[in-house]
Amino acid sequence: PLKLNPEAMKILSAITKSVLVVAILGPPNTGKSYLMNRLANQRKGFLLGPGNKPPGCRMWMWCLPHPQRDDQCLIILDVDGFETKEQEGDTTEIRISALALILSNIFIYNSKGTINEEALDKLQFITKISNYVEIRPNTGEERKCPEFLWCVRDSELNLWMDGFRLIADDYLLSILTIGQDTDGCSVSRCLKNLFHRQKCFEFSHPCPEADGTRMDEVLEGKLDREFQMQAERLRNYVLNSELESIMGGHNVNGQMLARLIETCVSSMCKGQRIILENLRDIVLCEKPTVELDKVTAEKGVKTTKVERIVPLTKPSAGSVMYDMQEPVCLIENSASGELRVNQEAVNILSEISQPVVAVAIVGLYRTGKSYLMNKLAGKLRGFSLGSTIQSETKGIWMMCVPHPLNHNHCLILLDTEGLGDVEKGDEKNDSWIFALAVLLSSMLVYN
Repeated sequence: PLKLNPEAMKILSAITKSVLVVAILGPPNTGKSYLMNRLANQRKGFLLGPGNKPPGCRMWMWCLPHPQRDDQCLIILDVDGFETKEQEGDTTEIRISALALILSNIFIYNSKGTINEEALDKLQFITKISNYVEIRPNTGEERKCPEFLWCVRDSELNLWMDGFRLIADDYLLSILTIGQDTDGCSVSRCLKNLFHRQKCFEFSHPCPEADGTRMDEVLEGKLDREFQMQAERLRNYVLNSELESIMGGHNVNGQMLARLIETCVSSMCKGQRIILENLRDIVLCEKPTVELDKVTAEKGVKTTKVERIVPLTKPSAGSVMYDMQEPVCLIENSASGELRVNQEAVNILSEISQPVVAVAIVGLYRTGKSYLMNKLAGKLRGFSLGSTIQSETKGIWMMCVPHPLNHNHCLILLDTEGLGDVEKGDEKNDSWIFALAVLLSSMLVYN
């Protein structure tokens, strides 16, 4: 029977924001987890490689702040790889696939090579989802099932047809049109009935020179540039997607998602078909979220839990994450030639409990140091630029922003006054500022 991880349910029940749920399925060893780590904009997260996960099919969960929408949470569901062509009868893999369809706003199928008849055969599990879920044809606005994205890794797609190069979406549409049959049971027809939109994203190999190296160990600068752009294209598409799901036009928060999971799993374990219209009434009800142990006590602990969903990260508690829009002076170089610490900057640093990455930049004055730091911070404005600071910026200025890759870290940028400015008069200031930049930084940039 499917089993549910209480810790995952507790995390979901604490989320009151609307959620964007992305689920990924596909054959094993095709790069699903790595692609989801790219979606989360982090090198490490979901474990990579066949030897890092216990046997059996599981659904793994990762909850993250939506990087573009403050009122939403991004939830990524990574399903262990399984071979689907020969799946018969009542299997855990098909039930988890049905659950992923119900929970997700975006349903990603990940495979390697190309899209042809053999690749469609591996999607036969899609035709068996109706054994668990009663879904009417997608004919109107009443029901909006998730989007279907087919991600083709190490792509060998031949997009040329009659002398014209198709876009990947049109190629997928042509394959699905050819693959339709008259009895309505083909993979192609099921994909069109279950999902309100079908799209295709192709990817080159992320690092052809990796030679067996785990991809999360490969530095960003070593990755294939085309793959980086393809992954960013997928990320932008997903993060800008509308919240469309089986709930129709209703937004779902973490508490509702927890109720949805518990209800679906209970029905599956009892051998009952899930009726989507009834799900909406249960999930959208205004009653308080029920504690997991009470639910399982009422319905039977041993028969109502779903296959283990494991969270990889939790938001840190009791810490302040600064996202400064403008810098403050950290070390002031006074007119008298003395260095002074700015207490306001010290207070800011004292409130940061996360690990910090401190990047200091030094160099001759008016060489574009401040502009480079603004680009590193991902901001159009920040450190002052141009002639306005030609001889005015004294000491070291600081700006604290969230780390763009490690969300539990803080990035501290230190912009120093230009070296070699003859108007300053006292050359020892250059030595002091340079020495402080070396002592304070994790990384020193000379510009």
